[in-house]
Amino acid sequence: MARLAKEARKVCLDTDIIIDYLRKTKETENLIDRLLNKFDDINITTITVYELLIGIEYSDGKGRNYVEEIIKTITILPLNTKAAREAAKITTELKKSGQQIGIADELIASICKTNNACLLTKNTKHFQRIKNLDIIGLESLYIRLERIWQNKIIIAQQTTFSRT
Repeated sequence: MARLAKEARKVCLDTDIIIDYLRKTKETENLIDRLLNKFDDINITTITVYELLIGIEYSDGKGRNYVEEIIKTITILPLNTKAAREAAKITTELKKSGQQIGIADELIASICKTNNACLLTKNTKHFQRIKNLDIIGLESLYIRLERIWQNKIIIAQQTTFSRT
């Protein structure tokens, strides 16, 4: 079973998060700014780049500039030999148990695991099938971020009151 990440310093955004961000959904409004306040490093995988580029091709180039901007500005975690070996283990284990989630997601999971990155996804039930994968669901992230903001406000208020 995957585990929910506690305080990871590196986060990898699943393709569904980037797509919602590009669509400017209410859930992902100001997401990158909020993530930068919590994590040291925000990433996507080469598999996510591939999936985004497929979407552009299917939509006859619509959104290409936005995707290219993301590709230029965010760290991209590659599919290397170490991640490929991990993906082979993940795929085999899931196939043996009849719980495959699709090769693209299995590759994304392997890249996250080999880079010690937690995966931010809307599809936590899907990724929970993978052992030792740190995941954060979008809803739980917003709850955590809200608590952090509230704590910062309380600390700032206490600091202000103690000076007077």
